[in-house]
Amino acid sequence: MKTTMPIASLRRGVLGVIASLAILGTASAADAAETQKRFIRQSLHEFVKDQNKLDSLIRGVQVMKSRNNAPKNSVAYRTSWEYWAAIHGYAGKTAPGGFTVKKLQKEFERFDPDNAPLFAGFWAGLKNLTPPAQPRGVAEKIWATCEHNDPLAPTRHFLSWHRMALYFFERVLREASGDPNFALPYWDYTNDGTDPVDPASSPGRIPIFFAVPMLTTPSGTIGNPLFERRRTAGFGDTVQLDLLLTNADSTLKLSNFSEFQETLDFGVHGFIHFAVGNFGLAPYMGVIPFSANDPIFWVHHANIDRLWECWTTRNGRDANPTNDRDWMKKKFRFVNEKGRLVTMKVAELFDPKGRIDYEYDNVSQCFRVEPPTETVAVALEEPGEQRISAEITKTTIATTSEVEIDQIDQEVPLAQSKERGAREAVLSAVQPGAVSPSKAVLRLKGVRTEKAPGASVSVFLTDRQGKSREFVGVLGFFGQFGHSHKAHARDADKGRDFTFDVSAQLHKLMTDNPTGAGIRLALVASSGLAEEAAAVGQERYQQAGLRIREILLEVESGGSTPLNPGE
Repeated sequence: MKTTMPIASLRRGVLGVIASLAILGTASAADAAETQKRFIRQSLHEFVKDQNKLDSLIRGVQVMKSRNNAPKNSVAYRTSWEYWAAIHGYAGKTAPGGFTVKKLQKEFERFDPDNAPLFAGFWAGLKNLTPPAQPRGVAEKIWATCEHNDPLAPTRHFLSWHRMALYFFERVLREASGDPNFALPYWDYTNDGTDPVDPASSPGRIPIFFAVPMLTTPSGTIGNPLFERRRTAGFGDTVQLDLLLTNADSTLKLSNFSEFQETLDFGVHGFIHFAVGNFGLAPYMGVIPFSANDPIFWVHHANIDRLWECWTTRNGRDANPTNDRDWMKKKFRFVNEKGRLVTMKVAELFDPKGRIDYEYDNVSQCFRVEPPTETVAVALEEPGEQRISAEITKTTIATTSEVEIDQIDQEVPLAQSKERGAREAVLSAVQPGAVSPSKAVLRLKGVRTEKAPGASVSVFLTDRQGKSREFVGVLGFFGQFGHSHKAHARDADKGRDFTFDVSAQLHKLMTDNPTGAGIRLALVASSGLAEEAAAVGQERYQQAGLRIREILLEVESGGSTPLNPGE
């Protein structure tokens, strides 16, 4: 394994910037002028090809981490790495639920006592934090305020909160880097393209700059601020993601915002946290209160934010709950690059003249396989257009209930529906290029587990003989155990709901089976990693008590279509 990576320039020098820390945190250029500038967020694998951009990222993270030791009432500390990680979550007596490091560690040991010694080193060195008392009430208002979907009390703001957090974090990191043009890159793991000349460029492999502990700079050898030892062993070096399982097409094709947001959160979002973070069994990335301490967290969430923008580009601005006044007027607080408390409304995220000053280099080619053009006509909607709303009709095709998952690879038969019109509904959903707005939808309701499974679950549709499997999506359990965040407190009671558009998968399976009879679900335990690193702890997984309350295969017909008022 490489332990040192040369960095050709790091212009101004990381160490030089740190030595000048006293001048950081002061007012930047006029905000009014700065907000007019547009920043372009690039794919991480393209971003690192530009030495100046890579220098800026390393320098910015190094400076933010150096501020961890600043006086707790200072601007420098409010723009530090530790402070910003705590905005997402932290451990300590004042954390939600009173979860201290020791209490969290004991909870994980209770769920997985056999492997407690293996992960003990990941807990070593972690510390409890207390929100600084000064400026009065600031940290208390913003620490541990991340929003995730909760089955019993949906927050509805997983995407909007994290978009705001990324926006203000990016401003802090930009000023720390000293580069006025810096924009946060995103880790494009949902893309499966790999340059055959450069296999290391695979999106499933985090760039090597995140995987080596030391960097060689013109000023000498320094600790790499992008490296974190608390990751799945070998990740970024010899270990990479299984790109089959990062395919988000079936999630991106959903047209209902709530279903899209919930499935993205519980699905590929949590899947990446597990794959990078020791399968959810140890800090950092695998445990909510600590996850934002890993630099990978931020490039991961930039991609989740980009996927939301991909979805909005496809479905139109008002496919989001923009007509819901309560959703739009919701406010969240953060601190800006000057360490000042700031407030933003969700409505500002949709204001073209608002503070959001970035865009992504790709939000139009987000699918691995582009859906038929007829099904994405709604993407032509312009802001202010009205929609023709038609009632959505749901026809059940197949179903089963109370499924216990106790095998690493388990096939689940689905009982064919006797509902009138089911056969015709299936055909309308799987015909390629069909003008009908029908689609096949797979719903998994009440997915729950009693213990930490140490794995995600990959979902496939398969034929009666199990010879052909079509990948659908992933079920994740990030945040269900060992969390200190209030929004997760009752997660395990009801379970999680997942929704996937499976029109393309059914079409392939019905090529040799025109009736669709005997379609099954295959549920496969997954570490999320490729090849030899992919092994899952079988005993732990089998004893986790995984269950699904109900599985429904449906066809939805109808929906909303944009109407141009001028027509």
